[in-house]
Amino acid sequence: MNQFIRWHFVNKSIMDFLIFKAPILMVQASMDGVLLGILFALIAYGMALQWGVMNIINIAQGELVIMGGYIAYFMYTAGIHPAYGVIVSPIIMFFVGWFLYKSIIFRVVDRDLFISILATFG
Repeated sequence: MNQFIRWHFVNKSIMDFLIFKAPILMVQASMDGVLLGILFALIAYGMALQWGVMNIINIAQGELVIMGGYIAYFMYTAGIHPAYGVIVSPIIMFFVGWFLYKSIIFRVVDRDLFISILATFG
């Protein structure tokens, strides 16, 4: 039996399990995929908006997103309800972004594109 046919049977058995035996897992996996896609789209939209409006490529965009996630996570591990972490984390990250804009990004707005890449690297 060649390997393609063997993997076809494995994938078919997994899909049969997800659809017929445990349909809630299929719904959960689908919803997780949709929500993760929405999250990635929001991150990309923020970077595209900053590049389109201010002509700055912010290499630190991913780091700022992860920092916001860490703030929410540390609030959760400190015993604070996750809903408060979702509310407080963007507020804190707004002030971090405002500080970065006033201290670094404001100086490279009308400069060459590569200067903005170097300014936001790391």
